Amino acid sequence: MIKTAALVLAPFTIILFTPYIVEANWFVNAVASIQAFKQTTESFYNWAFNVSQIDGATRFIISQMLAALGALTIAGLQLWRVKGTKNLVRAFQRRK
Repeated sequence: MIKTAALVLAPFTIILFTPYIVEANWFVNAVASIQAFKQTTESFYNWAFNVSQIDGATRFIISQMLAALGALTIAGLQLWRVKGTKNLVRAFQRRK
């Protein structure tokens, strides 16, 4: 059970904090210093600049929703792996 919780919470944490790490100055400077990634980095950060203009609360809500969706996906895959497809369908069916 702890292993499953760790498998669900790890992607949630990664998805939740990745946008903040990618926008951090130390990360931008580190990636920009690599010449092979220069063109890709410029196009990504031009796109990210437009995204960063969104209100902070909205960005927070979007990151929470994406992280929850990622955790839900991983939990569903875990349930599918452990119980199989027939039991997964039964888990989502209405009970009479």
